[in-house]
Amino acid sequence: MIDLALAKQHLRVLHSREDALIQSLITAAEQQFTHLTDRDLYADKASQDAAQTLIDNAQTALDVAAALPDADSDDIASQQAAIDYRQQRMDDSVTLNESITSGCLLLVGHLYVTRDIDAPVPKAIEYLWQPYKIYRIA
Repeated sequence: MIDLALAKQHLRVLHSREDALIQSLITAAEQQFTHLTDRDLYADKASQDAAQTLIDNAQTALDVAAALPDADSDDIASQQAAIDYRQQRMDDSVTLNESITSGCLLLVGHLYVTRDIDAPVPKAIEYLWQPYKIYRIA
């Protein structure tokens, strides 16, 4: 989602020798956002809409399968639970924006610079991502 050229500019890297490493750090930062906030991240509204369409199609197919006379109710219930879970994740999802991108770039920079040592993650990342965090109560 985050462009490699933007990350390289942030890191002030002018060569391409570490492009694969930087791309993996971008992916790790985006995954960390999802992990810390409990929200799925989409590049833009179009990709978010495409994911919603897949959920809608799965629900339609399940509705058709459930109407069949030999439908297994346990299987239908299990598949419905999976669709409901995906729909909840979709309802909570966000699209990439400036504060999320800034937090990802800070994390990429931190990981790039401290790759050989164990160093605390900058608090600024938490401040940028905190508004997106979902607190689930069991």
